[in-house]
Parts: sequence; C-alpha cells; structure tokens
Amino acid sequence: MADLEKSYEFSKALFKEYCLRAEEDMKVLLFYDSYLEQKAEASGEEYVEAERIELQPDSPEVDLDWKFAPYFKALFQKNILLQMAVQYLLFAYVATVMLASVGIIAYTRSQNIALSNKQVYEDVRKLGADNAYILKCVKDQLKKVYLMPTIIGVGIIYLYQILIFFQNDGYFSKAEGRAALVDFGLCLFVVLYQYIGYRISLKGVKRIVGI
Repeated sequence: MADLEKSYEFSKALFKEYCLRAEEDMKVLLFYDSYLEQKAEASGEEYVEAERIELQPDSPEVDLDWKFAPYFKALFQKNILLQMAVQYLLFAYVATVMLASVGIIAYTRSQNIALSNKQVYEDVRKLGADNAYILKCVKDQLKKVYLMPTIIGVGIIYLYQILIFFQNDGYFSKAEGRAALVDFGLCLFVVLYQYIGYRISLKGVKRIVGI
C-alpha cells in the first residue's frame, strides 16, 4: 500500500470479497478435519466439529473461529485492539459489580455483629471494661469480616497468577513481569478498598455500641 492510512479500509474490503467468494465447504470451524468427519460418518458417530458457520463479510472484527480466515496485518492489529477493549470493559464491569457486592455484604455483616453483641458489650462495660477494651474486641471481630477474606482472596489469586506465568515456559518474560506488576497494583487497590470499607464499618459499629 502506498498510503498506509488506507490499509485498514483496503483490508476490510478485501476481507469482504474473500468471504463472498468462499465455498460452502470452507465455512467450517478452526479444528474441523474432513478425514475425521468421514471416519465418524463411516462408524455411525457424530462429528462435533462438522458445524458450518455463517460468515459476516461486513464485520471482520467478529471472531467466528473460522478455519480459513485470512490474516491481514492491518486488519488484525485494529481488530485485536477492539476485542481487547471489549474484554477489558467487560472485566471492569464484572469487577465493579463484585467489589460493590463484597463491600455491601461486609458492611451489613459488620453492623449485624454490632447489633447482635450490643447487649454483651454493655454488660462487659458494667463489669468494668473500658472503651479501649471494647474497641479491641470490636476490631478483632471486624478483622474476621475484612482481613481474612482479603488475604485469602487477593493473596491466593495473585500467587496462582504468578504460578501460571512461571509454568508457561519455566521463566518470567518481560511481558509477564509487567503483567505481574499490574496485577500487584490491582491487588493493592482491592486492599485499599477493603481498608476503606473497614474504617467505614468500624465507625458505624462504634456508634452502635456507644464508643
């Protein structure tokens, strides 16, 4: 291409023409094998990869898992960025929903603990316990709601991710190292989120028990 700016549009048009001219026996999945299909038919079995797909000539960004899909570098680079952006948005959405759920559940649990033990704390105070001792008891209870789930959830998942990086090829590449740093940053964000939730819950519990 003399004009690289037009290479994407050219590749898109070429992809469309390629799809329109594809024979019916080309519209198969990536792992389709005609020999295995014939072998399955001969033995009276069903060949699961025999499904035919419907091509989308005007939508090269859609991944159909097509066995004979052409590779155009300009098309691939732009489409992979689009696909990754969609995946990141989906993961961000799911993560936001899950973090919100964790925060709501933990806060509700902590307030229920305070309400359930309010009379106990009052009895302990009548027996001579000061606010410092009651606060220590409250913090010990809240740590079970916030600290342990955070350590288990964040720690185990991060170690598992590191283990996957190492087991891929036996060493850490630069890309894997950068990914590990990004994951570590996300872990710190979750820890900070949980700590803020802990402080908010502690404030509510202190108000309930009268500290």
